[in-house]
Parts: sequence; C-alpha cells; structure tokens
Amino acid sequence: MSEKKGEKRKETFLDKKTIGYYKNKPVIRAFGRYMYIDDKGRSKPIPPSELKKWKEKQKEESQP
Repeated sequence: MSEKKGEKRKETFLDKKTIGYYKNKPVIRAFGRYMYIDDKGRSKPIPPSELKKWKEKQKEESQP
C-alpha cells in the first residue's frame, strides 16, 4: 500500500513542479539547476551543452 501512496505523491509533486520536458522526461528546478527525472525516478542535471537549446525551445513554446 505504501508503494501506491509513494507513486501518488510522486505524481502530484511532478504535476506541481514540472516546468517543461527534456527528451520526454519532466524537468524541475532544484539545487539552482534544471534537473530532469529519468525513468528510474532519479534526478539528473541537463548537460550545459543542451541547456541553452532547451531554454530557447521553452521560450518558443510559451509564446503564442
């Protein structure tokens, strides 16, 4: 039962904190960095070489 509760908490956390997607993975802002959540639930930073492209893409999507 606690496993289901943990999954529900994770989903609600990601729903509230997700600011975008990187390679179809949710991205959150944590520890002063943009981190994406991998398939195993671990957070990993977006590589600096990809970060600028990702930010530009997010700006384009947010503008109507």
